[in-house]
Amino acid sequence: MANKRAGRMCQTPLHVAAGYNNTEIVKFLLDWQGQGSDRVEVEAKNMNGMSPLHLAVWHALQTGDCSTVNLLLSYNADCNAKDDEGKIPLNHIPGGAGNEMLLQLLTRHMEEQRKQKALMTCHEQRSMAEFEEAISQIVGLQELKMQLRRWARGMLFDEKRRAMGLGIATRRAPHMAFLGNPGTGGDPHRSYPFSITKILFSSQHDLSLWNSLLEHL
Repeated sequence: MANKRAGRMCQTPLHVAAGYNNTEIVKFLLDWQGQGSDRVEVEAKNMNGMSPLHLAVWHALQTGDCSTVNLLLSYNADCNAKDDEGKIPLNHIPGGAGNEMLLQLLTRHMEEQRKQKALMTCHEQRSMAEFEEAISQIVGLQELKMQLRRWARGMLFDEKRRAMGLGIATRRAPHMAFLGNPGTGGDPHRSYPFSITKILFSSQHDLSLWNSLLEHL
């Protein structure tokens, strides 16, 4: 319900609140602790592909009040989100006197977000490099390795989308069954199930996942 589109413009409650500069409702919606699809989408698009930040910028242009723009940016609203015309919020701001504060506000946050994305990219590359190093210790099982890679990339993608303020449900832990005895010399700490469990646990850092995987070993 928090992201339900309504009206001719197919706007969410956050669109409407941002467009009318109602900072109290905007903050209430952004703080809403829903789960999965019930979480408020900061980057939701209306019929014209505009995000709530686009509408807040339009209001700020008319009134000079940047409070909702500032609030959305404090929740990491994407400064580079494009509408159906391919314009980011900054593109809607004409140059000239009277718009300097709004221009500076968006420009500063765009630079901060650029740095955040660069750091996140480095984190993803490092995480995948560590993951590849871990699964390289497993001989054979190519199909399983492919599944593990897809799962790891999915986890990183979910992390990135959550950082953007999108409502993403918790990814279900993978379930695996090992037939026979795919181990090494009877040492459980060197067996494939144990090795794979360590890989998944180090990627997820989630005790619930650890317990779930142990049930299948």
